Amino acid sequence: MRVLIGRPLIRVLASQPPVPAMLTKLRNAVVRSGLPCKPIKFDPKLKTYKFTSDSSVQHIDASNNLHSPKLSGWFKGLAQATSSELVYDKNTHGHKQVSLVQKNTDTTCHVILDHAADTGEIVFTVDADALDEKPAAKQETQPDDGKPHLPPKLAKLYLDCRRPPASSKQLLLMREAWTYFNHQVFGGRLKPAHMRLMRTVGAERKHTLGTWSAGTRTLSIQPTTFKGPLATFVETFVHEMCHQAVTDINQTRDSGPGGHGPLWSAWMRKCGLSPNSFMTINRDEFMDTDEKEAYRQKIAEREAQRQKADEEQHKYRHMWSPQDGKPAIARINDKYVEGILVCPSAKDGRTWAFIERNSVYSNRFWRVPADSLYEWNGPPEDAEKIRNDSARSREQIRNHLQAKSDRRSQMKALRNIFGRL
Repeated sequence: MRVLIGRPLIRVLASQPPVPAMLTKLRNAVVRSGLPCKPIKFDPKLKTYKFTSDSSVQHIDASNNLHSPKLSGWFKGLAQATSSELVYDKNTHGHKQVSLVQKNTDTTCHVILDHAADTGEIVFTVDADALDEKPAAKQETQPDDGKPHLPPKLAKLYLDCRRPPASSKQLLLMREAWTYFNHQVFGGRLKPAHMRLMRTVGAERKHTLGTWSAGTRTLSIQPTTFKGPLATFVETFVHEMCHQAVTDINQTRDSGPGGHGPLWSAWMRKCGLSPNSFMTINRDEFMDTDEKEAYRQKIAEREAQRQKADEEQHKYRHMWSPQDGKPAIARINDKYVEGILVCPSAKDGRTWAFIERNSVYSNRFWRVPADSLYEWNGPPEDAEKIRNDSARSREQIRNHLQAKSDRRSQMKALRNIFGRL
């Protein structure tokens, strides 16, 4: 069945624009206040919206001015119901005019209040041209992928962190991001912490993007991290806040290397992050063109040095039975260094404390894997001299390692005792 609409009806429909949302809210507020109203009508000739009360109103005296207790109190209720600010205007051609300015969208609704003497109805008239209704700003939505994200305001601040003064902007972003994630992700249960920037190093030397120190309650971020993508910074920052959650919420120190134990892993999963994601970060994300070129050259030099060390390895014989105070040759950073063994630095004997020949009078030593130790091939008198010169240093290093092992055993025993309580 086809319905044909004539041109006059089309003109009428075209001349009736949709009712503005502000005006609809105003009428609903009037109805909720106890004053029944008729539907809103649009006058195309006068270009005004109008709606009237459904019956006469006895408790409002239209002869009163706009500042009378009855009218002012009623309009204040309307302003509160529509989340608007009430503004009194001067009388317009004998009518009483009130403006309602909506706060969140800056919409202004000029209402002319009139009283029909014959019917007792209250007439609300709004000029369509005077109805200044601005569309609400479109809110930027964050991706719903389950991962933490910064709000648009902080994301813009992150891009600004690369311009000077960078350090102050970076610290400001860290404080704002900590406050945001503490409430959005951790439920506001984290205690206040200090924010610090780590010492800036070249991207090719950077192994740590951030740290959490439970003793000083300090969250530190590497400044070169701000050169990378925003997602990497957010992941790094929340990574360190998960360490803080273990300290503040679980009130313990997580087991595992670097505190990356089951408690920390559980917090990472709660935040929507993978516990192993920090292992796959590409360093190229934090380098500019010059740093990338320098990093490639350094990698090429290290590779050439490693190949050279592999070629020279046949000159040395592997040490199968390391002993305390025995001269040896160790492969350190792809270089073969003469020195002397002190003692095992691990109970299983996989690593040994090793003193270089040029450092026999100091307490500095290397931890060298047992498979990187080779038999001494120098003159016997040199071996005896190294043994005598390093006697004092070896004794101090042994005492240091033994004291460290004792402290570790004591802490393990205390954890076992408190774990049973």
